Amino acid sequence: MPVSPGASARAGRWLLPLLAAWTAVVQAEPPAEHRLALDLYAFSQGDEGGDPYRSEGFAYQAFALDLQLPLGESNALRANGALSLIDNDPVAELPKTIDNAFVVSASPKLLVLDSGLWVDLRAGDSGWTFSPGAYYHHQDGFWSGGLDLSARRGLFDGNSALLLTYSFRGAITRQHHWDGTPREFDHQLSHKLLASWTQYLSRSWLGSLVLELAHQNGQLATPLNYVTVFDGDGVPIRLVDEVLPRRRERAQLVARARYSPTVGSSLGLDASGYLDDWGVSHASLQPNVELPLLHDLRLRLWYRLAVQQGTRYFHEQPVELPVRRTQDSDLGRFTMHTPGFLVIVPLRPAGGRLGWIVRLSGYGFYRDDGLYAAGGNLGVEASW
Repeated sequence: MPVSPGASARAGRWLLPLLAAWTAVVQAEPPAEHRLALDLYAFSQGDEGGDPYRSEGFAYQAFALDLQLPLGESNALRANGALSLIDNDPVAELPKTIDNAFVVSASPKLLVLDSGLWVDLRAGDSGWTFSPGAYYHHQDGFWSGGLDLSARRGLFDGNSALLLTYSFRGAITRQHHWDGTPREFDHQLSHKLLASWTQYLSRSWLGSLVLELAHQNGQLATPLNYVTVFDGDGVPIRLVDEVLPRRRERAQLVARARYSPTVGSSLGLDASGYLDDWGVSHASLQPNVELPLLHDLRLRLWYRLAVQQGTRYFHEQPVELPVRRTQDSDLGRFTMHTPGFLVIVPLRPAGGRLGWIVRLSGYGFYRDDGLYAAGGNLGVEASW
């Protein structure tokens, strides 16, 4: 049976939060009625450790489009799409002692399509905004599509602000197995509740707390992931499916403090803690600084230190086959260092309604389990 690489699933796990973080940083200003953003992304992950029977390196390039259009006075239409190319490292050669699989092809290149469409509907003067939508993901051997729904409301004005958000995603999935055989249709359901409190303490000090509670059920294991089983002498003998619970509860708390000594500059510190019922715990600390430069150009720098305790289902060299099992390094134990920067250049011609923003960012990480990466983004945004 051929062994297929699992880097495409890993790319989504790391890159989607990365792209979301970049988007959140550059949208510090209120969105305009009309907005069009075009972005180019590049990302490369190297593998010099971890599981010797799995190749976890890949290169990623993407072109993304994000569009917002007004619908009347208070509603809006949002759409986005991304076309990306994932170039996996060659599949790791398996030892001959493994008798139920062999490598016939690295399947190195994958073309991936992601798209989504949402409508923001404001419910009169109630303060509630509802956003129904749909999304679709497609690549060779894996597709997923479904419905999104979110509801949010802001409370209080002035120096205190509370934002409550509930979001739901329901998806139908079909994905090939690690040995190349197709899987039956499955589903994924996700519920999230987010409460964000922001407090202006003075003209220079700002603090916030964000609490997120989430519940997931359905297909939470990755069919492209396999687990290597060993005999009593530590010799690998066969490959088996990754098996994880079909239910997951998790909670995350983020605290932020920001000091602005002058207009356009700030010093910040973010702290985050994460727990779930699989036994994963994750803590991070991120200092950051933002500086105004020439001609309204802004520079943001950050460094993040994160420590993770892995799930109880992680088994590095299982002999007796556990009922629940994974060797996914993202669910294991590691310490990670993450530096990054963002440059924002606003271009707003005098007397014109059309404004432009050019942005450039860079990002990297190093983990003590042997994984490392570097990436970047170049984007332009028009608003009118």
